Amino acid sequence: MQDYLSNVKQQLQDVLFQRVSQPGRYLKSFPNDIPLDYLGRIKKGHNLNRKSLFVEAVFEGEAKKLWVPVELLPFLIKGRAYGKVDKQKTTVSKQFKGRQLKQLETFYIRNVQQIKGVKVKSNNSFYFKLFTANGDYLISAFELARALYFRDKHLVDAAFRPNGLFELASYNIGDKEVEIRFPETTEYPASNLNCLQTKQHLINLFLNEDYRKSFGSIFAKRFKAENSNNFHFNFVPPNLDGLHFEVLCKKLKNVGYLVYEVRGIQNRSFFYDGIVRFIHPRKKDVVKTGSSGESGTGDRVINRPNQSDEIDLDKSPGLGKKKKKIEEKDTYYQVLNSVRTIVNSHQVEKETGKNSSGMPQEGSRINSGVISAGKKLAEGSANFVEPHLSGGSSISAVNEGGNTVDRFRLFIETIDSVVDALKCKEYKIFHLLLPKPEAGFENDKWKNLITAKPRLVCVAQFHFKNVVFVALDVDIADLSKSHTISSRLVVFKNDDKNTEKDKLKIILQALSNSKTISWPSAEVFDKICDLDVRMIHPAKKLYEHIEKPQDRKKFYISYWAEKWQEKIKGVFK
Repeated sequence: MQDYLSNVKQQLQDVLFQRVSQPGRYLKSFPNDIPLDYLGRIKKGHNLNRKSLFVEAVFEGEAKKLWVPVELLPFLIKGRAYGKVDKQKTTVSKQFKGRQLKQLETFYIRNVQQIKGVKVKSNNSFYFKLFTANGDYLISAFELARALYFRDKHLVDAAFRPNGLFELASYNIGDKEVEIRFPETTEYPASNLNCLQTKQHLINLFLNEDYRKSFGSIFAKRFKAENSNNFHFNFVPPNLDGLHFEVLCKKLKNVGYLVYEVRGIQNRSFFYDGIVRFIHPRKKDVVKTGSSGESGTGDRVINRPNQSDEIDLDKSPGLGKKKKKIEEKDTYYQVLNSVRTIVNSHQVEKETGKNSSGMPQEGSRINSGVISAGKKLAEGSANFVEPHLSGGSSISAVNEGGNTVDRFRLFIETIDSVVDALKCKEYKIFHLLLPKPEAGFENDKWKNLITAKPRLVCVAQFHFKNVVFVALDVDIADLSKSHTISSRLVVFKNDDKNTEKDKLKIILQALSNSKTISWPSAEVFDKICDLDVRMIHPAKKLYEHIEKPQDRKKFYISYWAEKWQEKIKGVFK
């Protein structure tokens, strides 16, 4: 009888654990087409012997407050609506990512000069006021932490655990190499390390002491709270110097801008001159195409069957089942000084060729069928979903290991200085890849010789006195020191023949067709531009006598920025 009762109790625990462990189930209670207003308290949920953390979600105009697992924090964003589940099934994208219903403006937060904590009396939630060179911005503690740290559910879990970062992975710093090692029992997916932006984010988190302390303050703040089961989320942000944010926000009366969502971060301050080696027990094998036995001559191929886009939140994911990643490709994390990385399996696995952890290899036992969410269980029958903020391509993601960032960094910091001095608006920076040369223009210079990937063009766009200026700079860091090319300042014609994107494509195609990587002829620019100016980099003789590198850089940017300002102001004379 005792054994029977024990078995019944265990089965009941397993059922309850299975039902409450799936964070996706809670999305079914979200109101339809109503935006999230704010995130409130964090509390423990008691389910027999299991304690999970839940966050209070408050939707606009809704009196009822919902409690959802903290694992969903990467996707809980002010102003987004998530929709109801139709017959317990809906698309993965709509259910998790939601959609931003508010009409918001895109702004770029640069040069944060001061951070001040602000507590909202109406709901006791915490915000930070960022004082910057281009205005003041109010952002919730949740959204700033999401942008800086909560890039996937594994980092969320680590943030709310004592010493959680080093339970996630350990690191060891050598002379010219850093090793970041995931334990044998890790649940962190090895496939996340296929994304360079994810790796660069982890590198900055582990190697930057200020970020480690800030990350650790999340648990410390909750631990020190008088009532940890009624904790209003707060943390100590790191020094934001060198971080530039792309945000969705709206103008507030007399207090600047209210940030709803951080779409991307460009980290311009982090630098490590070495290799970072990630060691993971379940690293996927990579198959090289092309001639056998030759390394680096082909593309990476990982065979993944097509996956259904339907999700059943009532089922539990099983160990070894197929994974469906929900990726926020519009959300990015760029490191301007990209760090070279290598991903290896554990040494034991390299020697034996087996998975020594006793856990199933990712991608093994792949089956078709429905998708669910949450913690994988041995008895689970569904494939599983992995919320993951991967970001799209970036300067660093495309050109890992190259020296492009040295030239681009000077270009970007110069344009930053110009935009701030002239108080320009709608400033954004992005990169474009050179297309393949057209027939009859075959050459190999359109690819970077270091990375063997398409050459990059850095594009800066900004508005000054209602005129849209576009600044262009070309990646030539892999070419000989004698090769040079100026930057370019253009104003495109305001006509209906071609869009701005089409006009940029014309310039890029001409660059790609050039065997020497040089700007197209004046005739090409005359057809699509009202203004076309060559912006020659400062001559070496002007700054080579300056001994300190930092002083040399300061002079370079100051001298060049003055030339840019002269040309821009000259348009209106």
